Amino acid sequence: MIPKAIRIPSIKVDNNQFMNVGLNPDKTMEEPPLTFPKLIAWYKRSAVPGDNGPAIVLSHINGNGVPGGFAKLDNVKVGDEVDIDRTDNQVAVFKVVATNLYPKADYPKWAAKVFGDTINGLGGNAVPMPWGEVIPAAQQGVIDGADLPIVNILALKAYEVSKYCSMTYHNYGPTAAVINLDIWNGLTEPQRKLLQDTSHAAQAKVRQLTESVDNPEKAKELLEPKGMTVNSANVEAFRKLAQEKVWPAYKQQFPELWEEIVATKV
Repeated sequence: MIPKAIRIPSIKVDNNQFMNVGLNPDKTMEEPPLTFPKLIAWYKRSAVPGDNGPAIVLSHINGNGVPGGFAKLDNVKVGDEVDIDRTDNQVAVFKVVATNLYPKADYPKWAAKVFGDTINGLGGNAVPMPWGEVIPAAQQGVIDGADLPIVNILALKAYEVSKYCSMTYHNYGPTAAVINLDIWNGLTEPQRKLLQDTSHAAQAKVRQLTESVDNPEKAKELLEPKGMTVNSANVEAFRKLAQEKVWPAYKQQFPELWEEIVATKV
């Protein structure tokens, strides 16, 4: 099951010239050939449009002296519809919720707030982007790396586009259970307890699975056979720099919580 056609009525795209692309030998993402600029490509290592997970579809603005398949893509607006036909005769219907333009040379100016303050404070340039764009951005050299625990490096196959894994231990990802308030209010007390107990058990399991490989020995065992070099960072040096460059602003922003935050151990 793969995509076979795309329609974007707002910019008059109605195209069934589809192809699949993978990775080049240098681990960058393949592109449709410029000799056939109207071809639409689906990155076959991403989700099939309509399935769970990010799906990546690409084409050219122009090529070989003629307009490409996405020649007017910059005219797409929030609220526009995108329909993708699949070979199982299903149609995946999407609505545009945001548009972004990412010139490669200007990437550093979009410093992220989430995790970004830490990365920037340590001397890096944080780049916020949707998860679906992270792997292609790494393939094309737009970003140098990503902020991922070992379990996500494995799940996302980030080792295919990154050569190094540095163990800095700066990231703690919480597990949250979210439910509609009206549904929650309609549950009985035993049902609420069951949901809470199950959520806590799932939370503990996710934490156990994450932390069981979050050490240099296990990381090397899992990642080095896949071509990554695992480095053990000087954590205390990172912590000292963070205390100097990152902590002061947060201490000022959350003075009533600061001592509790600093005392928290995970």
